[in-house]
Amino acid sequence: MVFVLLAIFLLVFAAVLTRYVFHIPVGWLEETTRFNFVVNIFLGTALVTRQRLDINIDVLSPLIHNVKVKNAILWGLKLVLFGLSAWFVYLAYGYMLRGWSTPGRLSGTFLPTGSIRTVPFVGAVLWTLEILILLFKDGASVFKRQGRKT
Repeated sequence: MVFVLLAIFLLVFAAVLTRYVFHIPVGWLEETTRFNFVVNIFLGTALVTRQRLDINIDVLSPLIHNVKVKNAILWGLKLVLFGLSAWFVYLAYGYMLRGWSTPGRLSGTFLPTGSIRTVPFVGAVLWTLEILILLFKDGASVFKRQGRKT
């Protein structure tokens, strides 16, 4: 991720330098910067989900003292997040298909229009898979059966 941020910085610096110092704007610099920015957003989302650094609002946590109930509520919230991410995959898939069905190319890089529209779909799929992995890992501890005492 640091390398993508460094690439964005260097690309913007080069775009400003070529446009305002040399008076020769280069179109592919702006498109490549936009592409790297979108990639960085989705890589960051998947990384935050994997490391469990997403935003937490502890309103109910101090009120619930039973660890099993607390874990079940957190698992349910992850299930809602999975539903939202699956909906985002559906929307990004449609966005990607519209890009690939549109004839034409990007003005600076001459890549097909669908290439930039594929990135949100791939990022959404990766994010959804990370949430699904967390659901299975946390679900094993939430729904684990206790041995019966006789």
